[in-house]
Amino acid sequence: MSPTHAQIRSVWPELTSGQAWAKVGVTPMLGQNDNASEVFGLSDAQQLISFAQQNHLGEPAFWEMTRDANACTGGLSKCTDITQTPYQFSKMFAAFTG
Repeated sequence: MSPTHAQIRSVWPELTSGQAWAKVGVTPMLGQNDNASEVFGLSDAQQLISFAQQNHLGEPAFWEMTRDANACTGGLSKCTDITQTPYQFSKMFAAFTG
């Protein structure tokens, strides 16, 4: 059990494990983060989507669409700064069905 899952269950002990996971939303920053050592890559996205599917998370999301659309290297306000195709993260996240 993750610390997040445990915390939700401690607040709402009547919830089942599945109901607790359904209250979890995850919103990573795509690609290079503001901190140079933090990069949320395509393999990370696939792992997150797989985890979200297996545990029926309430909401996998990401920050931000503009960066995914441009799929460029450069300023972090407009680019993921990693190698990807336009909207590649969006297509991966779209596979989430709950």
